[in-house]
Amino acid sequence: MRRITTTLLLSVLSIPVLCEIRLPRWESSTGIDGLTTCDFKVQGDYPPFSYSLRQIESAPYASKYNTQGGMSETFPDVPAGKYILTVTDRERNTEEFPIEIRCEFDLKTNDDTVVVKVPCDGGSEGIDIPLNPAENDFLVVKSTINNNGTGGRNHSVAKTNHEVRITSKPNLPLARIFTDEDGQMVYHLTGDINPEGDRLTYELSSQGIQKEGTIVIQFKMEKPQIKEIELDRNTATLIVEGGTPDYTFFINDSIESSSNKIYNLPFGQYTATAIDAQGCKSESKNFFVNKEIYPSKFFTPNGDGINDTWGILNIEEYKKFKIQIIDRRGVVLKEYINEYIPWDGTYNGTDMPSTDYWFIMTSDETDQDFSGHFTLLRSEE
Repeated sequence: MRRITTTLLLSVLSIPVLCEIRLPRWESSTGIDGLTTCDFKVQGDYPPFSYSLRQIESAPYASKYNTQGGMSETFPDVPAGKYILTVTDRERNTEEFPIEIRCEFDLKTNDDTVVVKVPCDGGSEGIDIPLNPAENDFLVVKSTINNNGTGGRNHSVAKTNHEVRITSKPNLPLARIFTDEDGQMVYHLTGDINPEGDRLTYELSSQGIQKEGTIVIQFKMEKPQIKEIELDRNTATLIVEGGTPDYTFFINDSIESSSNKIYNLPFGQYTATAIDAQGCKSESKNFFVNKEIYPSKFFTPNGDGINDTWGILNIEEYKKFKIQIIDRRGVVLKEYINEYIPWDGTYNGTDMPSTDYWFIMTSDETDQDFSGHFTLLRSEE
């Protein structure tokens, strides 16, 4: 039941009479029928007071009296209309006031947008899209008493108090509108999809008012996307977003897996793709599985034929690379490009001292760099 509020200041025998008509929150009401709750408050010299509210037109409103007397009275569920308010003090002084309560309604409709994910090939064998046409629409209620109003409020249209009728046909040839067994409006989509979407108009009726609104249906044709490939030696983990899970993963179009972790990949270049449950294929993404290299931890260039140079095991697996050997000050002592000859521990013909050195290896064949440190030891030092 809808309750509405405004205020009116009256005067009885020089005594102020305050009429408060309140607007409760919409959520606390079950309908909108123009009923109000009137709270009359009086201050004067001869309390207690009694009150009467009598309807003077249409069906009579049942009068209510404050038989015990008091400073206020509440009249619930007062329909809009014309009334006589009677206030009587303990000396039986009585005054009557004409009161007119008005409830004015209007509808405000707002466009609704529904975004629907559809197969990436732009076709559909049958997708049901629930519609809630009046979800963002409002019923504007304004209550006035003797033309002095509170301005009203916007309230969502209650589903039990409005009627919605779709007034346009879908633009797509095979789409149709129906009402399911629960009374829910459904947009049923079949056939090829127009990337521009669809647009429906509807008529909303409430409190004897009719307004038009629109529903915009947007189609989102989403493919899966390989966002990242995480490498841990010869294991690749494919991170995929979008599309419709579950995914099937392909490596070089030869390795197929339902898991996004691909194990035991040999050294080399690979191309990964993913296909979702709708058959939509991602763009391919390249990655490189590195051949593990094993740089020497130390070397002793003393001419005894044992560990006389610093080497890198498996460096021959790489065809394109650059290796730099750096000292503590950041000076590049040696640089190798696409060809590696084990370092003998010298810089410009001078023996380098016993200490730690660093190396950095980059390769066009891989997206990973290698770096580390090693120790040069000279026995005579």
